[in-house]
Amino acid sequence: MKIHAVTASIEVTDANFAQEVSQSEMPVLLDCWAPWCGPCRIMAPIMEELAEELAGTVKVAKLNAHPEHSHAGAVPEGGADRTDGGR
Repeated sequence: MKIHAVTASIEVTDANFAQEVSQSEMPVLLDCWAPWCGPCRIMAPIMEELAEELAGTVKVAKLNAHPEHSHAGAVPEGGADRTDGGR
């Protein structure tokens, strides 16, 4: 029997990037990660904790940058300033 963990973060792909990130009504913390990245794996539980703590105020989203490379490169170095509400 396989048990699946319930996560508070949202999995983002090329297919749902616009809906979950670009057009989000709330600020988005986008975690660009890769399965082979050691520091990414270390940060994963911290990102989940943040997702739970910030639920309803900040959307925590995870983008696997390995297969979903088209949007991983679209995020500006240092992140995107969304203090304007994304508009």
